[in-house]
Amino acid sequence: MTDDPNQLVYNFRLDLARFGEEVERNARSIFQTSAEVAALAVIKGNEWAPGIPVDTAWARDSYRIGVNQIVEGPSERPKSGSIHSSGPPMAVAFDQLQLGDTVYVATMAEYPRYLEFTPKRRRYGQYAGQSTEFLEPVDASWQAIIEDTVAKSRSSR
Repeated sequence: MTDDPNQLVYNFRLDLARFGEEVERNARSIFQTSAEVAALAVIKGNEWAPGIPVDTAWARDSYRIGVNQIVEGPSERPKSGSIHSSGPPMAVAFDQLQLGDTVYVATMAEYPRYLEFTPKRRRYGQYAGQSTEFLEPVDASWQAIIEDTVAKSRSSR
């Protein structure tokens, strides 16, 4: 034991600071994982949403993910070949996100915007005329995505 009568206070302060750092680290991890899950739900689809219908064979690649700013993607179909599976939309390092960041998932391509915002019906392909909502399910599930991420985080400890 030390002769300093305030040692207990100092130790408590250090423990409290470590606890605060752990809470912030865990919150940042939950945010990073949830943001990635939501972005993937919009673009590629997962258990939360069907993703963009790839009727045009390049719609997924028209998406760009921006952190704290909108990153515009191509507005026209590429002139030579398909850019499908080229990978640029998911080039964001989700593990670098900080609490307070805003993540934007955007496309400048006409067809994906048409599918979600106009009559919400596919124009082409075997699913022509069917509903195509792929943003609203993610928006409606945001709280559940976070809760699921927290639950998975707890079970992995």
